[in-house]
Amino acid sequence: MMNGSVSLPNILTFHYLPTLSRGGTDWQGLRGYVREHVPRIVHGHTDMQAYVCGLDKMVTANRELLKSLGWDRKSIRYEKYD
Repeated sequence: MMNGSVSLPNILTFHYLPTLSRGGTDWQGLRGYVREHVPRIVHGHTDMQAYVCGLDKMVTANRELLKSLGWDRKSIRYEKYD
């Protein structure tokens, strides 16, 4: 599954949105920087969970962006790898 949603009955809906800043011509996921897509993806909601994984700078920037959009830090799960 490249982009998509999975619904689990009575539990949650999970949206997987892989994003590459330099995807090749065959890349079908989101392009650019994740922080460019976050406001559109969250639609002003703060009642969800976010999972951000990637390089330290990207993860830190998106955690700060979500917090600036009113998200509680406990709603932002993350994993850094450098």
